[in-house]
Amino acid sequence: MGAAALASGGVDLRTTDYHTAGEPFRIVLEGAPQLPGATVAERRANALESAEAQAVRRFLCHEPRGHADMYGGFVVEPDDAGAELGVLFWHKDGFSTACGHGTIALGAWAVESGRVEAPVDVIGDVTLVAHVTYFVPHIKPFIEKLIAQTRRRVIIAIGSVPPPNQGADLYEMVEGEPLARVPDQRVLLPVLWDLGILPEVRIAGSAASTGMGPRAYATREDAIAQMVRGAAGESAELGEKTRRIVESRFGELFRESADGGFERATESPRLLLITWEV
Repeated sequence: MGAAALASGGVDLRTTDYHTAGEPFRIVLEGAPQLPGATVAERRANALESAEAQAVRRFLCHEPRGHADMYGGFVVEPDDAGAELGVLFWHKDGFSTACGHGTIALGAWAVESGRVEAPVDVIGDVTLVAHVTYFVPHIKPFIEKLIAQTRRRVIIAIGSVPPPNQGADLYEMVEGEPLARVPDQRVLLPVLWDLGILPEVRIAGSAASTGMGPRAYATREDAIAQMVRGAAGESAELGEKTRRIVESRFGELFRESADGGFERATESPRLLLITWEV
């Protein structure tokens, strides 16, 4: 889990990020637009028509704060007394009516934040978590808790290149300095060794089969436009700067794909499975 203070047009935003089996979900804790409506459905309908809500959504989804696969939600009041909270789900294209991995992330956040009480003695045969080291500030007690709640095996899925660092080449071109790396397997494995754990490390199939393969673009302009939109968001000035850089250094950022289009020139990240018996 991680938190960041963000600002857009003078509005301060505070968020926390969760991952569900590798799927990201960003929860807005403070600064979400106030949307009218007696139900969650009515608030969603108003969000679709709200320039402010759409601007905040894009601000949180697009690079450099997000990416094409970012999901998130605004926490709102529930419809009935049996629910603890309501949520307006969003992604890069708009506001959706539901999100499976987002619901799981919200449940974890509600318990961890103290908003909802839950039993703490749940034990399972197998524990599977994904992409945990990027945003867990204290990984050792987290691992110890996983072990305490597992009877047979722990499985940790993690990207060989963390999603927040997959645009590091463009960031350095635009900002003139390297993008700080978030913790990855090089941090996780020494912690496990210190705990006396010697895990198996496996590659979970091909990059394409795990959804971590290169993104394809039909034309050169499509590749440029999507990269600029993702990196610059709503900033016209940053967009112009990014476009000049991407156009002039296109050959460093992209390569021709097998189907005649283009794909990112960086090596595709692989999904690693780090697992051990308890």
